[in-house]
Amino acid sequence: MIIGTIRAPEETGIHNEYEGSHCSPYGLFEVFHHEGGHMIEPDPNDDMPLDDWREPEPPGWYWRDCCTGHDPVGPFPTSRAALEDAFDEN
Repeated sequence: MIIGTIRAPEETGIHNEYEGSHCSPYGLFEVFHHEGGHMIEPDPNDDMPLDDWREPEPPGWYWRDCCTGHDPVGPFPTSRAALEDAFDEN
């Protein structure tokens, strides 16, 4: 294991215990792990490569509001940190 890197969920052990959907007083949100790279799909009708206008998202834990469609928030080192941030923001 390399110190200081964010690993895949299966390598993080107990840190993935908060992965999935959660409900707050403000609505539903999801906590998930992202391996790194772009979270959005490129538009097949767009001539400009995705890398030219958007930086790829780093690996880590994210959360996203299931109702608004806003970009995911993160990365966080653990699913718990993502969950706590989601409750703070909501």
